[in-house]
Amino acid sequence: MKRISMFLIVAFVWFPGFIYAECTEGNCIDGQGTYTDGDGGKYVGQFKNGKPDGQGTIIYPNGGKYVGQFKNGKPDGQGTMTYPNALKYVGQWKNGELDGQGTMMTPDGRIYVGQFKNGVPDGQGTMTYNDGAKYVGQWKNGDFDGQGTYTNNEGVKCVGQFKNGKPVGQGTDAIPDSRQYELKVQDGALNFQGTFTDGNGKQRAGQWMDDIAPLK
Repeated sequence: MKRISMFLIVAFVWFPGFIYAECTEGNCIDGQGTYTDGDGGKYVGQFKNGKPDGQGTIIYPNGGKYVGQFKNGKPDGQGTMTYPNALKYVGQWKNGELDGQGTMMTPDGRIYVGQFKNGVPDGQGTMTYNDGAKYVGQWKNGDFDGQGTYTNNEGVKCVGQFKNGKPVGQGTDAIPDSRQYELKVQDGALNFQGTFTDGNGKQRAGQWMDDIAPLK
């Protein structure tokens, strides 16, 4: 089974050269204005008490861009962040961090849709991988954790408990033609025990490791 963890903590950082920034247009205290930093970063939007507050856009010197709501100088509310490496997040923010419902799209084609907390997936969510595999279920600190369903790219499905990104305990496995059998987990690997009947009607008794081994 593929490793589950996916994201580093993603948080908002104000201009590195903030102390050299200046208001180049409008009212950067209480109103609409443009704030430019000495390294080429720029914020255009609403200000309150000299900080971004309300709707605005910030462009970083490294090419990153955030468009959305601010509160007390940090993203807070609905917003979209595009990172220099093409990572993209669309969703809720709180105090400068991903927090609430959102969608994360990674450069390698993974898509996560669900809840975030403190910058990482936490709560109910769905991860779709670039090879067609999918996990639907509970997350904690960026890993599969709790009740969930993992389906690999051959349609083999594992339903059960996960912890720290790995299956644990006992669960139910289903393969694409709807046959089901019990499974146990040992060291994070799926461990099938019992009698398996393949598509040609041939029976095999014993034990199989890994979630797709019985199909081969």
